[in-house]
Amino acid sequence: MAQLGNYKDIESMVLFTSRYLRYLFQTDRELTCIEYELSHIQAYLDIQALRFGSIFTYECSIAESDKRALIPPLLLITFVENSLKHSCTTDRALHLMLSVSRVSKESLCFLKIDIIDSGQGFPEEILEKLARNEVINSDEQMHIGITNSIARLALLYGTNQEIHFFNEPHGGAHVQLLIPYQIKENENECINCR
Repeated sequence: MAQLGNYKDIESMVLFTSRYLRYLFQTDRELTCIEYELSHIQAYLDIQALRFGSIFTYECSIAESDKRALIPPLLLITFVENSLKHSCTTDRALHLMLSVSRVSKESLCFLKIDIIDSGQGFPEEILEKLARNEVINSDEQMHIGITNSIARLALLYGTNQEIHFFNEPHGGAHVQLLIPYQIKENENECINCR
């Protein structure tokens, strides 16, 4: 960017990177407001949008009433990074969609999070391993981030959570998480939401 004289992009990159790093260094709680977590993810995605240019786009949808819902910090970034790492190429456009909503299931309230990309989707052997709760690895790498995230959800919520991996009918990977819907009643109790 400096060599090309893209000073506006350099300024944006520094801003996005500082937001991203600030979140990493301030996250020391078991749970954080999803609004804050999504802000961190947006900083990461803004960096990637500058990096990849017009071939990468993203969107995020969440109801205003759900922005104070609680989520384990740094949980979603693993799946977002995975989508970009395995789907973004210089010859094919990638769109990433992150959707958050409150749902009821068996008279319980859950926070449902969908991360969908327009890439090539999960390889069939990875989907089979995920369905059998096996450690995911391939010849060239071990997918430790996904494995750790699955274990972390199980430790935090036991059987009161779900995570599903599948491919969209027209291509693209889809990760869906269901975790218990929790919210801080008092705004001051949720420091990360400010």
